[in-house]
Amino acid sequence: MIIPETTFINQEPLFLQVSIHFDKGYLAPFEFELPPLEEFKIGLGNQPEADYLVIQLVNEAKYEAEIIPREIQREGYLLNHWQVSVLRDQIVADCESTFDFTQAIYFYVQNEAYGEFSNFADFGVELDGKFYPTVEHYYQAQKFEEEAYREKIRQATTPKEAADLGKTRDYPLRTDWDEVKSGIMWQAIQQKFYSHYDLAQMLLATDQKLLIENSPYDEYWGIGSAGQGHNHLGTLLMRMRNQLKQQ
Repeated sequence: MIIPETTFINQEPLFLQVSIHFDKGYLAPFEFELPPLEEFKIGLGNQPEADYLVIQLVNEAKYEAEIIPREIQREGYLLNHWQVSVLRDQIVADCESTFDFTQAIYFYVQNEAYGEFSNFADFGVELDGKFYPTVEHYYQAQKFEEEAYREKIRQATTPKEAADLGKTRDYPLRTDWDEVKSGIMWQAIQQKFYSHYDLAQMLLATDQKLLIENSPYDEYWGIGSAGQGHNHLGTLLMRMRNQLKQQ
């Protein structure tokens, strides 16, 4: 399972794409060959279906001098940012997971442990001047341009009903849905945790643990029936946790 915050070790050389930003500008991306048996972590900011994934080398300090071009070091430029990424397919083909998934926190059903993290959990959010009973109500309503139907979803009795209404194709989905759905979910999650103090404290109490939505039905937001999904909801929750820690 290749999801953010999990770790891997490469059995073959990895061909990393390097991007560097410094105070005078940036360099064109270039390739760096990482030798075998180096551990790395999948970055938290990766999008679920990206071909290239940003990674963090566990031994980053060991390679920084090799990766950063000598002219940058020699001229004393202020290094603002550098990152490395690798093809997802190469991770699949040439790397092994080193992550202990028994230490992760799995959530899905509202009345079970950490069910409060579910979009179906009873934590309302106020967005765009309206109150939505759950994150699921808000997310499903945003799929459609038809205002009356959006309002019907908002007033659904349960999040399950809201989800079912969101599956209809009697009304067309907004044309940009695939591009905006992650941002819409992120907006709702932020509002959820900023609006409910105890819930935010619960999220902070998970410390650095991997959060996994254990949905057997959704391979985008959860991990799906085969356990190989993108877990994007878990990723957004971990991003929210980091944001709360910084405040």
